[in-house]
Amino acid sequence: MKNNQTLRIRNTRNALIISNCVILIAVLIIAFLMMFSRMTESKNKNISSLASFSSSLLKERFVDHMDNTEKTCDLFFASANAGFYPDEGSMSRADINKTLDEITSELLGISLSDYYADLGIAYEDGSTAGVITDSTRDAFGSDIYNGLCSFISEGSNDGWGTGYGGDYEKLYFVKRLNDHAVITISSYTKELERRLKDVTGFANATTAVIDSKGIVICSADIEQKGSVGTAIDNEPLSMIAGLHNITVQNDDYYVATDNITDGWRSICIVSKELFKKDNRNLYFSVFIIGTSAMLLSAAISIFITRRLSTAALAQMYAAGLDGVDRLTKLTNKFSTEDMIIDTLESSPMGSCSGLVLIDIDNLK
Repeated sequence: MKNNQTLRIRNTRNALIISNCVILIAVLIIAFLMMFSRMTESKNKNISSLASFSSSLLKERFVDHMDNTEKTCDLFFASANAGFYPDEGSMSRADINKTLDEITSELLGISLSDYYADLGIAYEDGSTAGVITDSTRDAFGSDIYNGLCSFISEGSNDGWGTGYGGDYEKLYFVKRLNDHAVITISSYTKELERRLKDVTGFANATTAVIDSKGIVICSADIEQKGSVGTAIDNEPLSMIAGLHNITVQNDDYYVATDNITDGWRSICIVSKELFKKDNRNLYFSVFIIGTSAMLLSAAISIFITRRLSTAALAQMYAAGLDGVDRLTKLTNKFSTEDMIIDTLESSPMGSCSGLVLIDIDNLK
């Protein structure tokens, strides 16, 4: 009887230990999965928002530069020389040269910035006024007028056009002045990039102005250099094909884009690989912490359960509930009474039973 009760207590103790450990592990796993899911969802939202913000901020700064450029050009449109055309049929060459010199002086006088490379006018007959640098002349050859006109697309707002030199050294902003002339302002790409740096909210992002072919014409990346003139990856470019002013993502990239002009757009690309790596590191760290917590909790559960079961077993022995006297190993009072009652109740009517009492003096 004693062995059976002890075995039941130990089995109960083991069941409690196992059930406590299983419940604890299940709760920790569920809590970890919920926490990891919420963290991943929150990170996706944050990165998408930062990519969208970076693209929009780059567009805003670039548009500000274009607006300042346009204001500089518009100052000349109020000039009496805005409609001038060097027509040798009605003017002498000396008068033409004199007027061109006056226009050059006027353009230099209204320049509002010292970081423009070109600030000049190209006429249909090949004449120029203002500042037209040698690099621009080399880029367009003898036909500067038609070269600059190629940047103005049909139906463009206010006759404005944008373009870049073949080596991406300069970005050109061109506007038609009259039927025979265009005015242009160009900026060195490196100078413009310096003013556009640090528009991203995080490192390791590709943030740039690209043309319709996906070629980087101006980069705003802090760490990446020499990206101007290179093509961005096909995968993120295909994600925004036909889309405008949007933020999208797939398994590999977050991509945000905003239109700047008909052919140019800002773009911010963030590779998910870095964040997948961060997630793996986070997962591993939380796994180690969770495993340590489970082992510690299991150890505490085992310790407490063993103490409780041991206390229960000791209490049972102390109360004599096992039916045996612990000193003599004989049946104790409680078991003897139960045996007497059972014998009397189970005996047939008229039968006799006997009880022998032996008193041993000085047994103790």
